[in-house]
Amino acid sequence: SFFWDRTSDLWREATPTEERAGAKAHTSTEQYGMSVGGPILKDRLFYFVTYEGKDITSPRTISANPIAFNAPLPADLFALTGPTAAPFTEGLWFGKLTWQPDGDNLVEFSMKQRNEDEITGVDGQNTYSYGTQKSNDSTRGDLRWQFNAENWLNDAHLTYEDESWSPHAINTGIGF
Repeated sequence: SFFWDRTSDLWREATPTEERAGAKAHTSTEQYGMSVGGPILKDRLFYFVTYEGKDITSPRTISANPIAFNAPLPADLFALTGPTAAPFTEGLWFGKLTWQPDGDNLVEFSMKQRNEDEITGVDGQNTYSYGTQKSNDSTRGDLRWQFNAENWLNDAHLTYEDESWSPHAINTGIGF
């Protein structure tokens, strides 16, 4: 199976802020994926693989508080205001092999990987340079052996996991 779903700024109305600015922020949402599976050896060995991805760019608006005595905002800071966008990407993989050599044994190996990246904290008075880059990476593997006897069941797993979540500032200097 396969799927793909897409929208973009071309398919939406401008927000009130974008109308005032005379331009829309580039935004889009794409979700896509596939899955495939079946027998490798009839009635004994099977496989299944799936993938899902997301690319989302969400509209945001940067604005400034009034400056004391109604002084104009300096041009370099004014250029940072108005419509902008915040990106998010995600990739998810899953795969599994299932082997049943006889009626008493079942062996499975499965793997999962997830990778996400996004920018947060960009909106209101916080410009892109004030945002946070967040990365979330996850890998898991599981080897399973299940043995059935007449009056009992043994289910053994050997599992590997590697998790990483890494939020950090986009700019190590002063943000606007």
